[in-house]
Amino acid sequence: MKQLSGVIITFNEAEKVRGALESLRSVCDEIVVVDSFSRDATPEICRRYADRFVQREWPGYKLQKQFATDLAACDWILSLDADERLSSPLAREIGVWKQRTGTGYDGYRIPRLSFFWGRWIRHGLWYPDYQVRLFRRSKGSWVGGRVHESFQVGGPVSVLQNPIYHFSYASLDEYLRQLVHFSRLAALDLQERGIRPRASGLLLSPLLVFMKSWIFNRGFLDGTQGLIVSALAAVSTFFKHAYLWEQRLGKSLSEQEWTELEEP
Repeated sequence: MKQLSGVIITFNEAEKVRGALESLRSVCDEIVVVDSFSRDATPEICRRYADRFVQREWPGYKLQKQFATDLAACDWILSLDADERLSSPLAREIGVWKQRTGTGYDGYRIPRLSFFWGRWIRHGLWYPDYQVRLFRRSKGSWVGGRVHESFQVGGPVSVLQNPIYHFSYASLDEYLRQLVHFSRLAALDLQERGIRPRASGLLLSPLLVFMKSWIFNRGFLDGTQGLIVSALAAVSTFFKHAYLWEQRLGKSLSEQEWTELEEP
């Protein structure tokens, strides 16, 4: 039987992390948690489940996930975010996989099914949203920028059929708070890649993202929630390019500069 380590990184996830840990415990031989000095009950909850619990200052998503992966005792890793959990069919599928030998794959892409405002989002840009979350750590590493990190496998990769459940945003306020944070990080990534701000980034890119989500990927089948998810994807794209313009023009003012700003 394959030995499997479940790995999670956390920061102030007391409301959601228990479900992730419970689902990992059903299939994993050990659980590793790396926490960024949470200020809520996250550490207390995680210590009840984790075989190894470490606190470490936040270096960024990619580096923190690599650090947590390197702490694991097993070569096979199952990585979850704190707001995710294994569906029951996926847990059974992984249980069967653990019994098999010689599969010939070094990683598995898993679909991710998100729950948003009382509904599972099965269309648009949110599904199937395949993620490499089951992998041999010796066959790859975490890559990416400040956002959109992923595990890159050097060998063959297959696909599991059943989804990870993703409990994304409990409210519009929660989404908007994260929108600013992730948009700024995404803009910095674009800037470092040498991408220059263009008017099309503010005008055409959000429109194309909305059309892709709502029309071409049939987000309209998810009703009102599908419309909101498609619109938020467009808004997120707009903010990313707006922050890229802000960085280019150097128009971000410090608190002192705001105070000293003259009236028109």
